[in-house]
This record gives sequence, C-alpha cells and structure tokens, in this order.
Amino acid sequence: MVYDVLLLLAYQRKELGGALALLLFAVATIALAWTQSRTEVAALAVAALLQLHGRYLLALMVPGVTALCALLTTGMLRAILEAIGRKGDVSDAASLAGRTDIWQYALAEAANAPILGHGFNSFHAATVDTWFTTSTYFAIAHTHNNFIEVLYSNGVVGLALFVGCLSVLLHRWQTRPSLARDLLVWALIIISFSEVPFSSATLLPNLVLYIVIALDAKENLCGS
Repeated sequence: MVYDVLLLLAYQRKELGGALALLLFAVATIALAWTQSRTEVAALAVAALLQLHGRYLLALMVPGVTALCALLTTGMLRAILEAIGRKGDVSDAASLAGRTDIWQYALAEAANAPILGHGFNSFHAATVDTWFTTSTYFAIAHTHNNFIEVLYSNGVVGLALFVGCLSVLLHRWQTRPSLARDLLVWALIIISFSEVPFSSATLLPNLVLYIVIALDAKENLCGS
C-alpha cells in the first residue's frame, strides 16, 4: 500500500512520467493483492473512494447501501461471512478472526490504568504469559486496534493526543486536499480499526506518512 502512495506522490511531484508511474502502480497493486491482506486492500479502496467529490461519492453510496440491505434481507450475509472466515467458519468472521476477544481483554485491562495507561508499546510484553500458545503468540503481538492499543498503552491522555493528531490531518483533508497524503492518512485510519499501523513496530508506513506530511507542509509554506 505504501508503495502505491509513494508512486502517486512521485507522480504528483512530476518525478515520474505518466506511463512509468502507471506501470509501477499496477505492479505495486498486484503485489498488494498477492499478499492476500484483505484489510489493506479494502482500506485502500475505501480511502480512494473518499477522495471523490461529494456528489460522486453520494452517487456510489446509494447502490452500496441498497446492496447491503439486499444482503441482509435475502440471507446472503451468512454466505459472505463463510467466504470471509478462515476455512469457511462463520464465527471466525463474526469475531473478526478473534479480534473481539482481544479487544474485550485489552479494554478491561486498560480500565486498570485509565489515565496514563500501562506504558508505551506494553501490550505484548504484559500479556505474553496470559495469552501465550504456539498458535496465538504472534497473533497477540498487539491489540489489533490502534485506538485500543493507544488507550491501553498511554491511557485517555495518549488517546486524546492520538485522536487530536488524526483530526488535524482530516481537517487538512477538508481544507487543503493533497491526494497522496489524504489517501495514506485515510487508509491508515481505516486499517487502525483492525490493526496497529501507527506503531514503532511498523516503521515503513509511519516513515512514509512523515515524509508525505513533511513534503506537503513544505509545499504549503512555499506557496504561502
């Protein structure tokens, strides 16, 4: 995903020609699809839709909502959950591959240190003895939700700062849109509901985000 954004940024800055940028973008997108990361693919697709002008986005939302209502009323939702769940397991899809169990545990533990949390990046170290098994050791390296992760680690103080920073970026999306920046920000926010992209363990997405924001700020300062 970050490579798609970097290529888009390079194209915006006229550092890549249209044909080459399109070719590399296609390669990066195919590579993303091959990873079978449904979260990232869906996040990038939704983030791209959110960059459309309001009336065009509304035009796409109407058939989308209609299709969702049709799925709910015709009973096809179960078939979709079976397709999404691992090995056709509906309960696995309904629990988001066990994420809801982790969220409940993390929220309960966060309540024991609500103001400042348990410490930066502390979830894995603090819970490894509780959750450790050969099959789940890597799956619980984090809370699989960036907002819960910040609340657990840094409390309501850290969560307020985290949400505040994201709010500033979303305000910029509304007032001074920049396609590469906004695409990355929205994709990372969407991913944050099931993964932890804003983490010291995920260096590349964070590095690219800082680069995109810095270049955008430089252009705005030069323009003003």
